[in-house]
Amino acid sequence: VLLFSIMLLFSCELKKNENGIKVYTKDVKNSKYDAFKAVMIVNEPFEKVKKILLDFKNYPKWQTKIDKIEIKNGYMLKVLDFPFPLSNRFAFYKVDVSQQNGIEINLTSIPYDKLPDDVKKSFNKPDYVEMKDNVILKAVKKNGGVEIIYSAKVDPNGAPAFIFNSKIITAGYETLNNLRKLLK
Repeated sequence: VLLFSIMLLFSCELKKNENGIKVYTKDVKNSKYDAFKAVMIVNEPFEKVKKILLDFKNYPKWQTKIDKIEIKNGYMLKVLDFPFPLSNRFAFYKVDVSQQNGIEINLTSIPYDKLPDDVKKSFNKPDYVEMKDNVILKAVKKNGGVEIIYSAKVDPNGAPAFIFNSKIITAGYETLNNLRKLLK
């Protein structure tokens, strides 16, 4: 996870810089899908930001394309609404939260077949296409505000790369913009 974090923090190309939100992408070795990082600073209390980031069940209110979230025993199921003609996607994650310097939430994608048996029994496996999606949400106090970093490396399992890579820029931007509106 640390290596993934470092990869997303450095050597990225700025693709969008609008309304105080910057979105970067990075080519990923041995993948046709890019990684992205979106960054913004908000002038809201850190505890308010932390509360919203830890409210996993309400992620669909501000994260784009999320149709459904379930949390059980430190694991998350996320169902994403993909546009026609593609079918929806789902991923299971191990949820890790660190509160050392601010807060960092790591959602590490785990294939359904690799989940512990007790976790499999607590979820209903969706009838959609399984994807791989590693996500980091980080918030740290910075310059009198809170810097929020949203980064991900997604393998949407069959979605055309040229379309998907262009959509992650918009998704990163809209997600942070929606989060900023929710914070106000």
